[in-house]
Amino acid sequence: MTNVNVDEAYNKQADDYDRFIVKLIPDYLRFNALIPRLAAKPGTVLDIGCGTGNTSARILEAYPKAKLTCIDPSPAMIGIARRKLGDSVTFMESPVEAFQTEERFDLAVSVMVMHNIQTTARRQEVYEKIYSALNPGGAYVSVDIFKGECDLSQKLFMKYWRDFMLESMPMDEVDGKWLALYKEKDKPLKMSEQLAMLKKAGFSSVDIIHKAMNFALILALK
Repeated sequence: MTNVNVDEAYNKQADDYDRFIVKLIPDYLRFNALIPRLAAKPGTVLDIGCGTGNTSARILEAYPKAKLTCIDPSPAMIGIARRKLGDSVTFMESPVEAFQTEERFDLAVSVMVMHNIQTTARRQEVYEKIYSALNPGGAYVSVDIFKGECDLSQKLFMKYWRDFMLESMPMDEVDGKWLALYKEKDKPLKMSEQLAMLKKAGFSSVDIIHKAMNFALILALK
């Protein structure tokens, strides 16, 4: 599926995003709550693939004086984020792979974004752009879905994830919609692959801060 198709899908889902995301992502609220704690009073923040603005809202709660720049390919998502975050935030409508900025940031974040990039080469390019966009000592925080390191762990991850979704959604929606979309569109990497790519991009320190099933929060320092 092309990136254009993915963007169109997110436009259609924008109004329901906040309702279904907590049913899809184990520990979603905890992931978002942890992110502001990983930065030391950032003056400038870049939210890549901001969606409806949930992560930026948590950052602004913790650091109301921070200057935020939010990037997303979906005008519908940006519209919702703008209503949440207000006019003090800068918004840029752009595909993640194509974003450009001359500004430098203390903190960059991406939540459930990178698995949408269809090739590892393009994802590597995005990591390198994020690294370049950070101030010295800046931090990049990524929350995303991962593949297991072996077939067994991948099967277990998928089972546990499916069981989690079934706690709040009917089976036909879980299997016929969300897992079908995962198999058709998503391009998750193994944890070891993503850590290596971040190191290759130039980050000096890369750590797994929190993990829930096949989802994890990674902190990378410049």
